[in-house]
Amino acid sequence: MVVKNSDTAVGIEPAVGTTTGVFEVRHQEVLLKTGALQDAIFNSANFSSIATDEKGIIQLFNIGAERMLGYLAADVVNKITPADISDPQEVIERAKALSLELSTPITPGFEALAYKASRGIEDIYELTYIRKDGSRFPAIVSVTALRDAQDAIIGYLLIGTDNTARKQASQYARNLLEASLDPLVTISAEGKITDVNEGSIKVTGVAREKLIGTDFSNYFTEPEKAREGYQQVFAKGFVTDYPLTIRHKDGRLTDVLYNASVYKDVSGNVLGVFAAARDITARKQAEAALLKAGALQSAIFNSANFSSIATDAKGVIQIFNVGAERMLGYAAAEVMNKITPADISDPQEVVARAAALSLELATTIAPGFEALVFKASRGIEDIYELSYIRKDGSRFPAVVSVTALRDAQNEIIGYLLIGTDNTARKEAEEALLRAGALQNAIFNSANFSSIATDAKGVIQIFNVGAERMLGYSAAEVMDKITPAEISDSRELIARAKDLSLAFDTPIAPGFEALVFKASRGIEDIYELTYIRKDGTRFPAVVSVTALRDAQSTIIGFLLIGTDNTARKQVEAEQKILDQKLRDQQFYTRSLIE
Repeated sequence: MVVKNSDTAVGIEPAVGTTTGVFEVRHQEVLLKTGALQDAIFNSANFSSIATDEKGIIQLFNIGAERMLGYLAADVVNKITPADISDPQEVIERAKALSLELSTPITPGFEALAYKASRGIEDIYELTYIRKDGSRFPAIVSVTALRDAQDAIIGYLLIGTDNTARKQASQYARNLLEASLDPLVTISAEGKITDVNEGSIKVTGVAREKLIGTDFSNYFTEPEKAREGYQQVFAKGFVTDYPLTIRHKDGRLTDVLYNASVYKDVSGNVLGVFAAARDITARKQAEAALLKAGALQSAIFNSANFSSIATDAKGVIQIFNVGAERMLGYAAAEVMNKITPADISDPQEVVARAAALSLELATTIAPGFEALVFKASRGIEDIYELSYIRKDGSRFPAVVSVTALRDAQNEIIGYLLIGTDNTARKEAEEALLRAGALQNAIFNSANFSSIATDAKGVIQIFNVGAERMLGYSAAEVMDKITPAEISDSRELIARAKDLSLAFDTPIAPGFEALVFKASRGIEDIYELTYIRKDGTRFPAVVSVTALRDAQSTIIGFLLIGTDNTARKQVEAEQKILDQKLRDQQFYTRSLIE
């Protein structure tokens, strides 16, 4: 059989034998009817187009099939069926599944590949094709029955596309899903779960296969509220920090902030929703504990480190603490019952914030106090950066946290804006940006041991300075040990005890003791004895920083250490000199006496 280019037809050489010749004529009549479409498909190198007779014997094998499978048409035409180039185990499994689905015995072979099409049922499935060289690739196969004028089946057309790239993309997406500790889920436009990650399984206690296909709102304590948030996603394209509570199958509750956005196909059609749920249970528990403590308000309002500004419902300042006075240069009497926090904020930034929020939340927000508290007024957590203007006209960047104050009936009676001076951090960031090569310089410096770990403490980076100081090569420690294993164990135990006492919480003597403060956002520089590969020891001064992702989740720690031996020696020598001086002074005093 030979397939030729033609605007209107495909030429087919008559086969030997009367029966085969009849089949060929009937095939030709059907194929001729397809006109230019057949020509385009059969001459495409992007599709494997395989046409068979009614028994499944291959009659047409296009150039795409040749390229994908490595066979020439002459190798397969009138010789084998598509089942012979398919994974036999998958063919057996398909036959079993179809037999069960359709309640009829189906033979594992070509019948399993074409059974649905032979019954007029649309059939597109995934199957592994086997090339001539024995290599394999996943293919998406569409099967159509070819029929004559009397609607009798005279063969089948199997059009296949190489699915390797999509499988790789699917695996990549799966890896991304599983990389998150937060529950992640994809939801169809109808509200049915289409995929979940391990985080979703843990928070619900339901197996993946049982979650998929169910209504996503079933797993929240307030399904109506969950569906309302879902509708907002379609209305706006996204929703952020939407508070919900997930119920585990054993009854445990997890407070979350629900964030979701629509995802689309290449044509811009909405396929569904991608949603994430950030667990805020710990934060909620902490807030409850702080409220019970009673002294929180007093501590904040008497602190000179925070500007605490409380307003009434309209934004007029009612409380202006000592920290606000020091930061902004106003006395409380100058602002209370007179102005709003917007009046001491950069007006251009307030205008920009109003415009951004109006766009984000699809509602008109006035540039003024409303722009500073709009999210808080809707129960959405809000922390932002803004420039405050002092009484003398000077400016400074502040990080501001806004909370709505509510009465017993949950009515808003005012707002609390707690601000911290962000000047030092901004200056540090600008210096780092100007430096550009700082990170590279540190990690390549032989004067610092720079050790980066993952969230569990396992070493991921061990720079040349660490190699020189500690005597290990990077390959000997990376993905194998934690920094605790090259530290003095007695000092770790002592540090764990001290921290447990200071923070009133049990801290394990190990890596946790080295990074506990940093994990809580507390600056931590301490002295510790490192142990080299050869067993010798040296004192090191270690600075620890938590490494965080874009969502502020800790993904690891950076421990930068310097050898403190020289300073310790100088201190020891100074002590000897001080002692000698005291002895000399005593001797001189004795002579005088």
